[in-house]
Amino acid sequence: MLRRFLMDEDGVSALEFALIAPVFIILFFGTVEVSNLLSVNRKVTRVASTVADLVAQDSLVNKDELDGIFDASEAIATPFDTDSLTIVVSSVYKDFDDDVEVEWCYARNGSGDDDVNVPDDLLEQNSSVILAEVSYDYQAAFSVILNASYQLSDEFYLRPRRSVRVNCEDCDC
Repeated sequence: MLRRFLMDEDGVSALEFALIAPVFIILFFGTVEVSNLLSVNRKVTRVASTVADLVAQDSLVNKDELDGIFDASEAIATPFDTDSLTIVVSSVYKDFDDDVEVEWCYARNGSGDDDVNVPDDLLEQNSSVILAEVSYDYQAAFSVILNASYQLSDEFYLRPRRSVRVNCEDCDC
């Protein structure tokens, strides 16, 4: 009877499937998570470049205009939830004494900073850049496969196009 049991091949396929299926299911959901993570990372970069680009095209902005730019930029992040999307735009100026200062900043879901690090060769005397900083807290849908949360961020620098500086009527840090 034992010999007949060991020679029986009925159910071998079901047993192989039971052993292999969990591995393939984990691989599938892991691939979906990595794909979503890469997509969100790309969108964070695109939001940063869009905010900097739209602000750099103007010579004078105000909070209402910046809110409109932020609203348009949040649309880029769809279909992902934008509640954890933080956007900060700043105007950084270097004067004739080589002092670098943040002239103004404006933020959504966060706060600006008076102290920013701009690459040394980016600013010349009497010039400015628009700095857009974007961060996003990505929550993995399948946290069993990957870590539950990732902090994605990017920053983008652009020179103003119409003037030496972009001024903001009612912005501060």
